[in-house]
Amino acid sequence: MERTTLLCGIGVSFGLIFFGFLAFGLVQEINIKSDVELISKNLNAVERSTSDKNSPQSEKELFTIYAIDDANVKSATTHFHLTKIAYSTEATIQETQQQLNQREIFIVVLIVLLLSVAGLAFFAFRQSKKRKDIADSISKINADKDHFIGVVSHDLRSPLSSIMALSSIMAENPEQTTVEEIQEFSSIILSSSQRMEYLINNMLDANKIDTGNTNLNISPISITNATADILDSIVYLAKEKEIETEIFIEENLPNILADYNAVQRVLENLISNAYKFSPKKGVVKITATLQGNQVQVSVKDYGLGMSELDRSKLFKKFEKLSASPTGNEKSTGLGLFIVKNLMTKMNGTILVESELGKGTTFTVLFDVA
Repeated sequence: MERTTLLCGIGVSFGLIFFGFLAFGLVQEINIKSDVELISKNLNAVERSTSDKNSPQSEKELFTIYAIDDANVKSATTHFHLTKIAYSTEATIQETQQQLNQREIFIVVLIVLLLSVAGLAFFAFRQSKKRKDIADSISKINADKDHFIGVVSHDLRSPLSSIMALSSIMAENPEQTTVEEIQEFSSIILSSSQRMEYLINNMLDANKIDTGNTNLNISPISITNATADILDSIVYLAKEKEIETEIFIEENLPNILADYNAVQRVLENLISNAYKFSPKKGVVKITATLQGNQVQVSVKDYGLGMSELDRSKLFKKFEKLSASPTGNEKSTGLGLFIVKNLMTKMNGTILVESELGKGTTFTVLFDVA
């Protein structure tokens, strides 16, 4: 930035000097041209007089004629000297013209120098702005990296600790562990592992989106099968909070044009969020219907809802809402960011309706195959 400021200052200085010289040169040029026009006028007058066949050729004769014509010796003397000066002006005109040519060259050189300095200053400014943009980008990458490390160290620690603790109990006292305890411990280990898988998948998906490595296979798929498969894998979230899941899927829904795995990731994030922000023993409604040439899937909860500020943060990376999950579940702030990007890549649409204290409805629309 200091270098750019210096170059801009040099450019301004050259500009001021240039305009000073330009103004001076124009004034001088105007004065010289006025003199040249006056002298040329006198010279032309003399030439017209001398070109007349009856005109006298000697200075004495010319003086006599002027004296007779003007009837005034003093006036005749003045005319005589003016005529004499006019005869000698041709060399002066040529010399003045050379000065004008030199001044024009000087002005052109100044213009070239000014344009060069201005171009150099502009180039330096562009380079400085580019370096600033790169620095800002690197700063954002570092911030994301720090947040990512924080998520890994914090959000994955809890389920991993549960898995290690329960596994240790069963390994150290296998004979003293009852069948009921084994079933309970195994269920907790399974849900903790699924939670870890969910977090890791979100991180991997976000990284693919950032690096442009999200490769989708768009083809006709069944939204009914995708919904059923994802519900089976995240049902543990509903069981932990005793949430009732109401499902309505219209019969004979046509296939949609989408990527099967991407649709599952979209539904997984939306349904998981509904469970997280629903109160214990609450209700989550999932519906899938045909709307014109699109299939509409809605996920509705009756939880805390969102404020206007929260809605403005939606779909941004690592953004967390002011409301916290009702069961202290972990959240990376990546879920809706992933949903938005995957829906965009599948030419789909995502809508949100929410009222503070009354719940939230997310709706995704897919084109019919």
